[in-house]
Amino acid sequence: MKDTALWARLQAHDFAMSGVGRTLVAKVVYDTTLNASKAATSIDEYRRFLYLSAISPTPVAPSQVVNAVWQCHVTDTRAYVDALCNQVIGRIILNEAPATAAINDPAYARTLALYAQEFGIAPPPKVWPNAAALGYDRIVIGFAVAGLVLGGLGWASGELLTVGIGIAMVLGACAWWATMAPWHAGKRETGSSDGTSGGSGSSDKRDTSRDENDDTDSGGDGGGD
Repeated sequence: MKDTALWARLQAHDFAMSGVGRTLVAKVVYDTTLNASKAATSIDEYRRFLYLSAISPTPVAPSQVVNAVWQCHVTDTRAYVDALCNQVIGRIILNEAPATAAINDPAYARTLALYAQEFGIAPPPKVWPNAAALGYDRIVIGFAVAGLVLGGLGWASGELLTVGIGIAMVLGACAWWATMAPWHAGKRETGSSDGTSGGSGSSDKRDTSRDENDDTDSGGDGGGD
């Protein structure tokens, strides 16, 4: 590892948000479609991304999930700029929109390679999908749409076999999404104008209950360091 001291500081950082008891986990859960377990795992990967950003001589790029966590964090200037960038990293890591989609971004490919080099483990594919997995997303969506069309045509013509094939295609696509698809941190519509309200204790209690019905697949952990 290139900078063990920096990594130790990042590991010790608790990602507290401004205000008593506010946490980045609660903010991510409140603002995105990730549950508490996935939010915690994604923040661990965000920690690794911050390290890579600080030590890399060339630009690095976050995954979609890591970028969603980053967007939640930078809304709190005191927590991001003062507590993290200035006190832990030693310089400000600018949050900039990626120039292109990850599947076509050389910086993203370099980030995956640097991750493996620095941490000695492969990036967890649920949080850091490679180009092949990102390509599968589009293929599976097309497969599901084709199944719906085929099933509809079969229903209209009374061909039950065609209907069955269409249903099987849709179910196969759903099974892939449930077990193999990368996580996606969609934006949650909260109806609140408070940019830091996601860190409140009430949102913590309300949103973490989604763990009971969502999968709790874990990404990378600190064991590879």
